[in-house]
Amino acid sequence: MTEPPLPKTTGSEYADHILAITRRAAELDEADRRRRDAPPPPTATRAPVFLAVLVLFSVVVVWNVRAWSPEPEPLPRPIQETALEISLLMATQMVEQYRQETGRLPTTLEEAGVPEEAFTYRLQGDTYELFASEGGVTVRYDSVDGAEALLERLGAMTEPGR
Repeated sequence: MTEPPLPKTTGSEYADHILAITRRAAELDEADRRRRDAPPPPTATRAPVFLAVLVLFSVVVVWNVRAWSPEPEPLPRPIQETALEISLLMATQMVEQYRQETGRLPTTLEEAGVPEEAFTYRLQGDTYELFASEGGVTVRYDSVDGAEALLERLGAMTEPGR
């Protein structure tokens, strides 16, 4: 197979094509140079806008979280008293266990392993008093009365109709 012969071009047509190609290359070079020499787009204007949106978002989130989690209402007084008496009962068990193991009452509640910040302890010779307070409610235990008195008070509070 033979290819069809190419049309013959004259020298002037050839020169016109070369000139057009050269001009196009110059145009592309000029466009590339302008792009490289152009100042970069402003980025500093994005930071303040981003910061403002972030602050606004944070304020809305914090405000909504507070709205979602309101302050809990205080427990009714009888429930507070019962909870304090239960914690007193547990603390007295720890004090009495210490007395059985060592033969004496602890000088401080910490010796018996009871957290001191939750209770007030008064040692009076061979007896003691223990107080628990929370939210304006205070409950007292006296070792002279014994744990039975505390259990009776707990029973009276938990019985319906009392």
